[in-house]
Amino acid sequence: MALQVHFAILGCVEQEDTFGDDTPVIRWNGQETWSGELDSGEEVDTNHFVLFGDSDPGIVSLTERDWPDADDHLGHHTIRKDEVGQDWRRAIFRSDEASYYLDYQVFEG
Repeated sequence: MALQVHFAILGCVEQEDTFGDDTPVIRWNGQETWSGELDSGEEVDTNHFVLFGDSDPGIVSLTERDWPDADDHLGHHTIRKDEVGQDWRRAIFRSDEASYYLDYQVFEG
């Protein structure tokens, strides 16, 4: 069976943009896996699954889409294969005056 990562709750503690909603983008090893809109104090269940693949560790990153300007990098978090079978974990992203968290779990299935 393959190792997978379940990305669950993405929470916005403090958004990056001053006006309007942020448009956060979750990337797994550089590939976009989810995007949406969030405002400060909001959460969303991304309920997204990705395969771990051959690389160890894997990198989940969060950016804020800022079209037509360049996207804002809000941070990244390393996820290791040895986290398999552990309880829910939390990645924290704090950059560019923003604060987000992403709950995830590594499992075999």
